[in-house]
Amino acid sequence: MSKTFLQVAITILLFPLLSEAKQDWVEVRCPHFLVVTNAGEKRARDTALHLERIQAFFRQSLAVTGHHPSPFVTVLAVKDGQTMRDILEQYWGERQPHIAGVFTQRLDQYFAVVELDIQRSGYYSTFYHEYYHSLTVPIFPDLPVWLSEGLAEFYGRTDVGDEYVGTGRPDRDLLDVLRQTRLIPLEVLFRVDHNSPYYNEANKMSIFYAESWLLTHYLMIGNPEAHKLLVGYLEALSQGKSWGEAATAFGDLKKLQADLSSYLRQKKFLYLNSSPPRVDLGEFRLRKLSEAESEAYLGGIAAALGHFPQALRTLAKSVKLDPKLCLAYEYLGMAEFLDGQRSKALESGSVAATLDPNNATARYLRAYYALDGLEMASANVPIEEDLRQAIILNPEFSPAYALLGLYLALQAQRPDEGLSLVKQALALDASNASYQLSLARVLFQMKRYDAAKAAAIRANSLARDQNERLRIQTFNALLEQERLANQVSSPPN
Repeated sequence: MSKTFLQVAITILLFPLLSEAKQDWVEVRCPHFLVVTNAGEKRARDTALHLERIQAFFRQSLAVTGHHPSPFVTVLAVKDGQTMRDILEQYWGERQPHIAGVFTQRLDQYFAVVELDIQRSGYYSTFYHEYYHSLTVPIFPDLPVWLSEGLAEFYGRTDVGDEYVGTGRPDRDLLDVLRQTRLIPLEVLFRVDHNSPYYNEANKMSIFYAESWLLTHYLMIGNPEAHKLLVGYLEALSQGKSWGEAATAFGDLKKLQADLSSYLRQKKFLYLNSSPPRVDLGEFRLRKLSEAESEAYLGGIAAALGHFPQALRTLAKSVKLDPKLCLAYEYLGMAEFLDGQRSKALESGSVAATLDPNNATARYLRAYYALDGLEMASANVPIEEDLRQAIILNPEFSPAYALLGLYLALQAQRPDEGLSLVKQALALDASNASYQLSLARVLFQMKRYDAAKAAAIRANSLARDQNERLRIQTFNALLEQERLANQVSSPPN
C-alpha cells in the first residue's frame, strides 16, 4: 500500500519446532538489489534474477523514466517459514500471525524481507506494490491517489517466469472485498487524497484499494474505449487541471459507475502476457558471508523494522566477531540513531566511514548524524567533505544532494550553492516532501518568502505522514512570523 513504512503481507501458517543450527548465508549483489539468503547459491542467483526482471519490466511499463534512478533494495530472502519465524517471531510474539513479507524504508535506504518457500499466486504482491511505488512516485508525484494505488495493485499482481511475464491477473481477495462491499461513488473515489478517511481508516481502506484496482484494470485492459478515456484524463492532468476537472474526461460518471459494476460481475478477467526482459547475469556478484556479516545484515533488518533491542544485541555480536567490519558499524549507527541514541550513532557512523571511506552510505550517514536536524551535533565531522564524497561515489543518491544543499545554505552561509544542490535532489526525486521543505528553508534563508511559501505548500501536498506535516506546519508558522515582523516584499524569484 502507499505508506512507506512496514507494508506487511500476512499469511497464517503452522510451523514445526525451530532448529537452532547455525546457517550459512550468501549474498548476491546485482544492479538494483542486494539479496542475502540462507537458501543456497543457486536460489540466491535465481532470486536476484527474478527481482532484476521485475525491475526491468516495471521500468519498461512506464512511458517516461528519464534519468530517474531505481532505488537500491537490500532483500533478506529466507529459505522457509521456519527461518522466517526464527528471525521475526520475537518481534511479534508467538501468538501473532506469521509474517510472509515486509517492505520498508529507513534513513533513505530500502529493505525487504521475503520468504522463498511460499509459492502461492500473488505472494510477491506486497513487495511488487511497494517497489512499483518506489519507481513511479518520483517520476509521477502528482498522480491522483486512486490511480497511483490502482496501478500499484495492477502491477503488483504480476507473475514472472523464465518464459513469460503475466500482468493484471485478478486477485481473489480483492474481488471478495468488491463483491461484499458497496462500491465508492466515483466522484468520491477521484477526490481521495492522503488525508482522506478512505486512505487512512482501516474499515474504508480495503474497499478503496480494491475499487482503485478494479477501475484501473477496467481502464487499462478491460475496455479499449475506456482506455481512451484514461488517456484523456491523464492529458488533462498534465495540463495542470485539478483532479476534479480532469475527471470530466470520463464523461458521465454514472455511466462509468454502471459499467464498472457490470465489469465486476463478469466471471473472467483479461490479463497481459509478455516475454521477460533480458537481464545481464554478468553483473551479478555472489559470495559467501562470514558469521559477522550475516549477523550484521540480520541486525540491520531488525533495526529497519523498528525492533531495536534485538538489533542492538545482534549488531554488538557482529562487531565483536569482526571489529573492522564497516557494515556492522553502519547498521549499528542506524539502530542507535533510530533508538534515540544520537551520540552513540555518531560514534558508530564515524567508525564505519573511517573503516571504508569509499562507502557512500557510510559517508552520508556520518554527516547526517553529525548534523542531527541541522543542530550540529558535532563540529568535528568533515560534513561537507563526507557529503561531496557520497555524491561522487553515488551520483544518483539524492539525499546527499539535499542534505549538502541545506547545510551549505543554513550553516555555511552559501545559499546560492545550497539552492542549486537542493534543486538537483528534486530533479532526482520530485515527489520527496522533505526535499521540498528543504527548498522552502533555503528560500526562506534567502528571504524569498513568497517562493518559500509556495515550496512549503508543495511539500504539504506531497507529505505522506503526520510527522512530515507537523514539520511543514512548524516551518509555515516561522515563515508567517518572519513575514509579519519584517513586512517586506520578497525579492524576485
